[in-house]
Formats: sequence, C-alpha cells, structure tokens
Amino acid sequence: MGIFTISSIIIFFASLGFGFFVYNNNPSAKINKYWLLFSFFVGIWGLSLYGVTSVNDQSVALKWQYLLDISGIFIPVLYFYFISTLLEIKNYKIKIFSFILAIIFAIFSVTHFFKLGMTTKFGFFWIEPGTY
Repeated sequence: MGIFTISSIIIFFASLGFGFFVYNNNPSAKINKYWLLFSFFVGIWGLSLYGVTSVNDQSVALKWQYLLDISGIFIPVLYFYFISTLLEIKNYKIKIFSFILAIIFAIFSVTHFFKLGMTTKFGFFWIEPGTY
C-alpha cells in the first residue's frame, strides 16, 4: 500500500468525520446540511480513489472509476451550495442549473465521451480518456 492509497483513506475518514462533526453541532442549520453533503461526496471520492488504485481487476477498477467520476462531478456543485448559503446568496436559478448540469455530466460520465476504458499507469489502473 503506497502513500497514494493511504492518503485516499485519510481523505475518506477525515471528510466524513468533519462533516458529521459540523452537522451534529446544529443539525437544523441549512449550512451544516450542505457541509455534510459536500463532505460526504468528498469522502466517497476518496474511497473511490482508493478503490481504483488498489484493486487488481480491471472491470472492478472501472466501476470504482465511475463512482469516482460521479462523486467528483457533484463536489463543486455542493461546494457552491455551501458557499452560497454561507454568503447568503439566494440565486436559485443558478443552483438549479448547476445541479441539472451536474446530473447531465454524471450521465455522460459512464459513456465513451469521458473514458474509453482502463489502462495501467503509475503502477495501478487509470482511465484511458474518451473522445471529444
């Protein structure tokens, strides 16, 4: 187990820990709910990165990569929701548009437009970029 896989596990536990810590301080606050969602998706991203880099089967690595891509797509959207709530910006059209756009990207992330498949790089499986 290399430093890359160890750091992925640290990201998973730290992000979930920080998310639940903030949420438990005031579960009814909207900002704490957005922080928990953001932290959850960062944690899933870290766990998925661990899965991609630690498995020995290419098809299993591809499934982890799908989860890695989808969680990575929603991280900036949820961070935007968190910052908008923190700064008390109430532009619902942008929030809805960003969420719809993230769903569209998540759907396309399992197609050949994102990745053609998996290849071995850096000592573990990694994506082979798709067409554009």
